[in-house]
Amino acid sequence: MQAPPIGVPVAQKPGPPRATQHCPATVQSVWTMQNGLAAASGVIDVDASIIPTEFTIFSFGMAHKIQLGYYELLHRRLEALGAAYSIWISTAFHEKSGFGEFDEASRQLRSVFGSRVQFLGFLSDEAVNYFVDIVRLFVAFFPKGLRANNTSAYVPMERGCPILTNLDEYSPAWLRHDVNVLDIHSITAESLVPDNLRRVAAAAQRDVRANAGWSPLVARMSEHYGG
Repeated sequence: MQAPPIGVPVAQKPGPPRATQHCPATVQSVWTMQNGLAAASGVIDVDASIIPTEFTIFSFGMAHKIQLGYYELLHRRLEALGAAYSIWISTAFHEKSGFGEFDEASRQLRSVFGSRVQFLGFLSDEAVNYFVDIVRLFVAFFPKGLRANNTSAYVPMERGCPILTNLDEYSPAWLRHDVNVLDIHSITAESLVPDNLRRVAAAAQRDVRANAGWSPLVARMSEHYGG
């Protein structure tokens, strides 16, 4: 049976309600700052704006940790599926990093996605949560596979946003493709259908709270240390 087009809007995801749809001041102020910085190096057009599509993807992480190979694979998969999409990227630095790394990461991603990629700059926690709440899919790729300490993947899961990542044999056993996450190596057109995204998002929110929240951590520490 042919899957519905993946550009069909997804109904409100489970999790914290989207009480407001206005963009936090921090989002616009950071975008303005980033706009000027990136425009100076020719990364973006000074007249660019944040434009959502029916299938908007969000990703954030350290600029020097951008996994270009997985983004190239994502691009091939989305193009093959005929997806009408855009991807929003927010990057950050470690204290020893510099703007050159952001500039290089931006150029690499632009070479892959062209005008479909938009750079949001450095976002506050409030702004990150805002974008997680309004997009259809969160993307987080890691050098070999998602690990238990890759907490950037847990943020969208806890907020009820489906995530696409890369799993391997060393990823946490409770993370499973098409159950509570999507694995880039295994996605199909059916994976990105709205009903499936809602199902995966609900399972992700449930499972991340059970396996990676404060309560299980405290319980394990109490058991180990006899608290």
